[in-house]
Amino acid sequence: MRALIIDQWGSRAALGAARALARDGWIVGCASPGRCSLATHSRAVAHSHDAPYARLGPEALLPAVNRAIAEVGYEVVFSLDDVGVLGLSRHRDRLDATFPYGAHDGLLRAFDKLDLIREAQRAGLGVPRTAQAPIEERGLEAVLRDFGAGPLVVKPRMTFVEGADGHVRARVVNAAQVADSLREVRAAGAEPIIQEQVEGKLMALTALTDRDARIVTQVQQISDLRWPVDVGISARAHTVAVQKPLAAAAARLLEALGWFGLAQMQFIIGEDGVPRLIDFNGRFYGSIALAIAAGPNLPGLWARLATRRPITPPRPARAGVRYQWLAGDMRASEHGAPGLGRAPALLGSILRAPRAVHGVWSASDPWPAFVHARSRASDWMQRKWTQRH
Repeated sequence: MRALIIDQWGSRAALGAARALARDGWIVGCASPGRCSLATHSRAVAHSHDAPYARLGPEALLPAVNRAIAEVGYEVVFSLDDVGVLGLSRHRDRLDATFPYGAHDGLLRAFDKLDLIREAQRAGLGVPRTAQAPIEERGLEAVLRDFGAGPLVVKPRMTFVEGADGHVRARVVNAAQVADSLREVRAAGAEPIIQEQVEGKLMALTALTDRDARIVTQVQQISDLRWPVDVGISARAHTVAVQKPLAAAAARLLEALGWFGLAQMQFIIGEDGVPRLIDFNGRFYGSIALAIAAGPNLPGLWARLATRRPITPPRPARAGVRYQWLAGDMRASEHGAPGLGRAPALLGSILRAPRAVHGVWSASDPWPAFVHARSRASDWMQRKWTQRH
């Protein structure tokens, strides 16, 4: 059993997935630009390969991936970013290993934020108010009147677009800033959408489906702290019991998409208590170590399903398992406790660390954490040197 992970950004997700695959008996390889992935320093990774950035296009990425497959004999290939997933999906007939997803049109509808919102609404999930950005100024005025006076989010309809200028990010704006933000997104080569900003608690439901889009296992988690605060990713989180109505609506969405594989659906729970879908990660994600620690080996199960191997039905995920992104926790804690309160806040972050699972640190696989710490320290010293000179 041999699996290849394509990691473009040296992510915690690649490291967590590699460790889980190795525990399930897979020989794991990692392909990254310059072999720079954090996962390549893990004892879970047996082989490392050089591969170009996926944003350079499939004509650059595919030959490198197929060379790695030929060298080691990988059976299944996972990509950790949207552009890589979509690029490999379009050319899966040229990939010399299993591509672990369903039909390409289902992938497009899941990664297209406007189509996803429409499908989610039909499935009975809460969604933020969303509109396609009009081209004409008169049309924009009408859209803004419908949204009202609150803050808005301008984001690309697709997170990654071939030919776009890198990663086109979402931005929170007021009504007066919308037109300029739309022009910036279009200038970067992406199609923009407008969405109401939903404030509240971040929650995620992760599901793994089989080839018939039926849920095999699922894990629900709540974020206790985010960095950047209110708009960032989980710095602290914990698992909770899966909410049956939410899970049923999510199952209808995944069935409508014909989804096969891993799907992390992110929600914001507003003051009214309604979870609203804000994002869909159809790949390994940053806090996947939490879901794995709670019970189901999501990467191992996905790889087995993709290669048509039998699986043992996993036990339900345990509630109360805690996760920490230590660097994010420390920065968020410091941000929320200015002045004399900073030292106790930072100490609290450090004291929470032994009771949580981490995306990088592992007592049985410590070297990636040392490499990561060394890299962060080097970056900090470089910034200080630049500021002084």
